[in-house]
Order: sequence, then C-alpha cells, then structure tokens
Amino acid sequence: MKTYSPYIVTGLVCTAITPLLSYWLWGSNVRKSGDYQTALSLTAAAQKGKDAVVFVYKLSTDTSMFYGPSETGSGVVISDDGYVVTNHHVIAGGYKMHVQMNNNHKYHAELIGIDSARDIALLKIKGTGHSFLEFGNSDSLLVGEQVLAVGNPHRLHFTVTSGVVSAKDRILEIPNNATRNFIQMDVPINYGNSGGALLNAHGQLVGLTLAFFSNSGGYEGFSFAIPSKLVKQIVEDIKQFGSNQRGSIGMTIRAVDQEIAVESGMSEIFGAVVDAVIADGAADKAGIQSLDILLSLDGQKIETNEELMDRLALYRPDDVLTFEILRNKKVDKINVTLGRSKN
Repeated sequence: MKTYSPYIVTGLVCTAITPLLSYWLWGSNVRKSGDYQTALSLTAAAQKGKDAVVFVYKLSTDTSMFYGPSETGSGVVISDDGYVVTNHHVIAGGYKMHVQMNNNHKYHAELIGIDSARDIALLKIKGTGHSFLEFGNSDSLLVGEQVLAVGNPHRLHFTVTSGVVSAKDRILEIPNNATRNFIQMDVPINYGNSGGALLNAHGQLVGLTLAFFSNSGGYEGFSFAIPSKLVKQIVEDIKQFGSNQRGSIGMTIRAVDQEIAVESGMSEIFGAVVDAVIADGAADKAGIQSLDILLSLDGQKIETNEELMDRLALYRPDDVLTFEILRNKKVDKINVTLGRSKN
C-alpha cells in the first residue's frame, strides 16, 4: 500500500474543498446579488411572455401594409377567458383569423372590435384557463429600465429579445396611427413582432410592440411600443362599447416657445398655446379662446402640447376637465365638458 506525506494529504484536501468553499462563500453572494436576482426576474418574465404571447395569422391577399408583410404577426392574451390584443394592421384585410399558442394549440379568433386610429384590435378565442399577462403601469417605467419583447419576428415563433427603455413620451408621426407619445427602447424587433408584448421585469404588459425605424429593412437600434395605459383603456372601451370612446375637445394647440413665454410673463417655458377653436366644439362652449395658454389639466402641470394631446386621448365623452389657463397675463380656471370624437 502506498503512503503519502501528511503535507501532501493536506494539500489534496485543500484542493478538493477550495471550490466548495468558494461556491458557498463567494458563489452564495453572487446568488444573492442584484444582477443574479434581476436575471431570475427576467427569466421568469420571459416565460410568462412566452406562455401568453400568441402567433397571429390571417387569410388575406393584402400584403401592402406600411409595416411590412401583413399575413402574420403577434398578439397578447390578456385574460384567462381568451381576449387577445394585437395591432390592427396585423389583422387588417383578413377575412379569417387564427392564433397559435406556445403549446401549439390553434384557435379560430373572433374579431371583437378595433380602434384603427390607434392601431389596436381586440380578438377573442374560445375556452378558459388560458395563460395571460396582467397590465402594468407604463407611466412608472424609467429610462434605462430593462424590458423584454416577446413576439414572432420573421415567423420565428415565441422569440424573446431584451434591452432598455431609451426614452418615454417619444413624439412620432407613424402612418395610420394617431398615437402621439410612444415608448422608445433599444429592444430588437422585426417584422412579425407587431402586436407582441413589451414586458417589465415583473412580467407585466407595459407596452404593445409596434414599429422600428430602418433604412435597411431590418432593426437598426430603435424600436417603439404603444404604452399599456392607452392600450388598456382602448381594450376596455371595445369590450364595453365595441369601439374606443374618445372625447373631443374641439381645438388645436401648439408649443409654447421662449418668445411666447416672455411675452406672457412666464418664468418657465411649458404648457400649450390654443391655436384655433372649433365653432360649437367643447372648448368653444366652455369659453376657451385662441391664444390662451393652457398651464395645467386637472391640477397637473402641462409640460408640452404633445403631452397634453396624449393625456386628452385617455378621456371619454362627457368627462369634465378643469384647465388652468393664462390669458392677458392673468390666470383663470375653465371647466370643459368633452364632446364625442368622430373617429
């Protein structure tokens, strides 16, 4: 039998237990670290997304949409009884629509209603007990916050991509979409992601992925989503009324610039200038006049004209709004009862 020096034995024992000690002492800290916990959260969020995001396809001969090939796209299950939200352009022109789940089950989808102006459509599939995503608060998103996109780019079913929020309330003019303020992120999306989910680290739906800007035809670093706050309201309206119930204020506005602020005696540059008032519209009936400066809405400061338009989109007909206005260097309050938008 071979014998070993006690020093050699000690060395062998130390060699054996050192990795274990490192794992428990150092590795345990890694397991408890913020990075590790964030990774776990994102992994769980991705799984929620994969279970609740569906592949949407339609029977149609129309492939001329602005967003690219229109026969396929993504959708998000938002209730256990099978309501699915997607972009209107994903199903536009289709005479029959279907969805496929992550478990490969396929369903015929009934069209419940649309808001073509905001590019939202609500579908319904049969059955109960479906995996679904809860709405999160898009207003609470922070620039730099990690987010995930789940969708079906280029027919690659249930693909997860990640990135951060690059900007909030990004003002864009997207053809056939009346939404003004979008979530901008650096999450890679491509054709087929439209109507898919933008998730926060808790696996909540904070946006509906919509578009990317590209000169090459592929993703180049910027993508955009409709905020969940707007999506949720539109869905609720479609469920209850069959279409979005959008209030009409009957005026056009423009930005307050430095010249206007100085002339009006303002110490800051904010708010919105009333450019024109539509005769017999809600603003006209309330007494708002051209060149009034709108300072706040329901007690909340109006930062920009674009921000105001985005907030107005969340109100319904007959809602009463209280504006603080600046007219001839005097501040006053005016109540406006919204009319009904025609589109």
